[in-house]
Amino acid sequence: MEEYKRKYEDLKEMANLPSKDTGFSKGFLYISTQEGNHGARVKYYRNSPSQSRPYASISINKIPRLLVDDIKITSKEFKEVSDFIKLNLKDLLKFWNEGAYLMKDEQQKLVNSLKTI
Repeated sequence: MEEYKRKYEDLKEMANLPSKDTGFSKGFLYISTQEGNHGARVKYYRNSPSQSRPYASISINKIPRLLVDDIKITSKEFKEVSDFIKLNLKDLLKFWNEGAYLMKDEQQKLVNSLKTI
């Protein structure tokens, strides 16, 4: 039962957003609640998200920074992700910092409130 509960919690503490939900010309954005001991970040995938696929990790800040670049992100892709982060900064930080403590419907409402670029 505990293993099932942990899998459920992992699932509800993240979201994969396709381009129709972000406004990106292509790609997917992975957002999650706080992970590890590092700062707030999102992951950008050109193809559908997966642990085994390369990605670019970008900080959630007023001035987003590229932290990891396994895909050789283009300037257009980085600009789109940065614009999305800046447009949704408050909500992305709330999801990162508080998402694990929100009820499922509150979490979904927060994700659904994100604006597209």
